[in-house]
Amino acid sequence: MTAVALLVAVALTGCGGGGATQDENRGRSEASRSASPSPAEAGESHEVTLAVEGLGKVPVTYRAHTSGSAEQTLPWRKTETVRLSAAEQKAGYPVSIVPGAIKSVDGTQKPAPCFITVDGKAVADNDGGQALKGCSFTIR
Repeated sequence: MTAVALLVAVALTGCGGGGATQDENRGRSEASRSASPSPAEAGESHEVTLAVEGLGKVPVTYRAHTSGSAEQTLPWRKTETVRLSAAEQKAGYPVSIVPGAIKSVDGTQKPAPCFITVDGKAVADNDGGQALKGCSFTIR
């Protein structure tokens, strides 16, 4: 028998098979599934609300569970559930909003006021539009 023929024969016969029956294999498969945590059990979830206040339309760039950048009519809100993996729980998971500028009462342009809440608790704001960086927070 040539080497190629031998390899094909071994591949077709299952390379020794191990002697396990179908029922034994099914039992092992079910046991391994029950021992592994599901994605829902493995991670912590948080409700994140991103908000931009004001009147008019401004560009808004955001990142939470999803991310995007588009012109939005104010006031604007987006609520998402963010599920953290074990690594994200340790390292942190950043969420953010960068709002466009609106006209302030004195006629100058300033960033629209933004807010972030996590699980109903206010965690970030831009001081009513006074901070130029927008709003960001790291969930742990």
